[in-house]
Amino acid sequence: HLSTGCLCRGQRLEPMSSAVLPGWPSQKPFLEARLRELGFGYRAKFVSGSARAIAEGLGAEGLRGLRTVPYAEARRVLCALPGVGTKVADCVCLMALDKAEAVPVDTHVWRIARQRYGTALGGRSLTPRAHQEIGDFFRGLWGPHAGWAQAVRGLPAAPPPRPPLDREQPCSAPWGVTR
Repeated sequence: HLSTGCLCRGQRLEPMSSAVLPGWPSQKPFLEARLRELGFGYRAKFVSGSARAIAEGLGAEGLRGLRTVPYAEARRVLCALPGVGTKVADCVCLMALDKAEAVPVDTHVWRIARQRYGTALGGRSLTPRAHQEIGDFFRGLWGPHAGWAQAVRGLPAAPPPRPPLDREQPCSAPWGVTR
């Protein structure tokens, strides 16, 4: 969805590009409404809140700096952003911040851990403590690349990909930028 937002904004999304953040509008209601129109649903509030928090606080340099800090610190910083929980933080750590030990845990990964490995981790619900226990279990099993190992070991099958965006259809953003 973020690539949809950036495409609609008229900019290609580059990894850790400092050019992306300063252009995000400060008018949160307009951004949130536009993100909802683009299909972000309930996440629009969190994406706009996180974009604003990053633009006004952490900044692009701060995001880049998360690559050099230990995994636990990067995760802690990300979890402080609006709407970012342990799974999303671990996804970002694994896929964007070179933290191969980050294991994104959702209910599917939790169920697989119980079924395939007979672990009784996390009790009856997927709490932050359960998330940590399951991540620790996989880190103990697969070592420093546990995040990628659990991704390629055929844990839950991913849903089918969404159809590509119609790049020919004009998209105008409420803050006046068009593609």
